[in-house]
Amino acid sequence: MNPEISVVIPTYNRSAILQRAINSIVSQTFKDWELIVVDDCSTDNTFDIVKLFTEDDKRIKYHKLERNSGANAARNLGIKFANADIISFLDSDDEMHPLNLQKQYEKFLSIPDLALCYTGVDYYSENKMVSDVHPHVRGSLELFLFTNLKGLGSSTSGFSIRKEVFEKIGGFDESMVSQQDLDLLVRVARFYTIDFIEGCNTKMYLNSGNRISDNRLSVIQGEVQFMQKHEQRIRELGLYHHVARKLARKYALYAKDLRKAYSTLFKAIRYRPTYFYAYIYALKLPVLYFKR
Repeated sequence: MNPEISVVIPTYNRSAILQRAINSIVSQTFKDWELIVVDDCSTDNTFDIVKLFTEDDKRIKYHKLERNSGANAARNLGIKFANADIISFLDSDDEMHPLNLQKQYEKFLSIPDLALCYTGVDYYSENKMVSDVHPHVRGSLELFLFTNLKGLGSSTSGFSIRKEVFEKIGGFDESMVSQQDLDLLVRVARFYTIDFIEGCNTKMYLNSGNRISDNRLSVIQGEVQFMQKHEQRIRELGLYHHVARKLARKYALYAKDLRKAYSTLFKAIRYRPTYFYAYIYALKLPVLYFKR
């Protein structure tokens, strides 16, 4: 029989902490799962770490990409091998709360047309919790995502999706250098039912290294890709000026590129000349540029 939930963990050169992520799946109170670890051509002893588990637990499987292709490609490959109708994601440097899969399963049972569910996250630094995020979005999740230009707090580790829906929307966009979770979420939110699970049921470690979200230039590049990809929809929702202004801020503050910052801000003004906040930002951009 096929399992009820397939968990996909993409990993690359994280053998030192991968065991923690796998153990958090093994420790789930919900037992009808399979775990698919997809190795993005690691050069460390990742295979040996996974083998320690696969020898004793046949629910755990290992697959390896033919060449280093990024986490999006690893997740997409993992989905191809998944046998369950519900797919849950976990990054290799994060953890799941022991009740997470049980809560996900019950949420899908309670809402027959549910496509995706998400949960909150506890952020840890040096093994100490420093903050938590648990968004409970009421109304249009699509509007929330476009307005905030970010995901739902815990990146891909915080949600699960029906395999059928994942395949229909085309999976993760492998061309994006970042914001892949946001991109997938808005594509789902436009056409399908999404709901949240109460509480924080995932742990994210901020000092684990090798996170795309730690590279601000990659984040900006991903946001530019996201904006270009969804520009028509952003304009339809009347949010283009807002999205462009937020991107201009990041160009000045993080990329230290005033030319691109002003160019992006002027696009916001051309789209909505009455957008008073954009004129304030025209004065504020140099301050952001010189801010450390």
